[in-house]
Amino acid sequence: MELSLAQIASIATTFNQGRLDITLSEASFYANIALAEVATRTKHQPLERIAVSSTTSGERRITMPSDFLYPTGVTISDTSAGPVGAPYQLMAREATWMDSFGSQVGMPRYYIPYSDWIELAPSPDSSYSVQIRYGAKIPAMVESTDTPALSERYHYAVALKASELLAAARNDLEQEAASRARYLSYMGSTPSDLAMRQAATEGMGVSMQFRRR
Repeated sequence: MELSLAQIASIATTFNQGRLDITLSEASFYANIALAEVATRTKHQPLERIAVSSTTSGERRITMPSDFLYPTGVTISDTSAGPVGAPYQLMAREATWMDSFGSQVGMPRYYIPYSDWIELAPSPDSSYSVQIRYGAKIPAMVESTDTPALSERYHYAVALKASELLAAARNDLEQEAASRARYLSYMGSTPSDLAMRQAATEGMGVSMQFRRR
């Protein structure tokens, strides 16, 4: 069930015996902290994004979108990349390893996420199209009608976590423990997006690699 910020705040307050000293502003504040907490516990399809950029010769840095959190894959392509221009999957490397490329130029084969950009190695020797798949930061809920940018089944989890945080803010240890137990139980029984993807078994198979002697 889809829940709005106002509904999440109401549920969280209700689990704290409807305390009159909990304002909507405070409940909303902890609801957004709870949202960030839930979003970090598992990968969510609604937070998956794609960014496309182009390189210039000799420039290895690509600035990431403002909502970038972590990369899940980087591909590069043009008429000379791979067989008949097919996208080529870049390999992730560490920053210290990338430094060994120095001023080398060529078709990029590796990338590293660093600060608010990614670096390519070797430095591009031409203009290439780069596609970046990434996990995005969770946007905050501002208006009372805003809903969490997560699958609907996690909206209730946000309310449960907000209830726990509100109890902690009042030093209500008993209520905090009860709310934490509800939250952990709910999260433990809720299938992740990855698990639901794997439920679609058509087309799935096993491949074996053989080594010649």
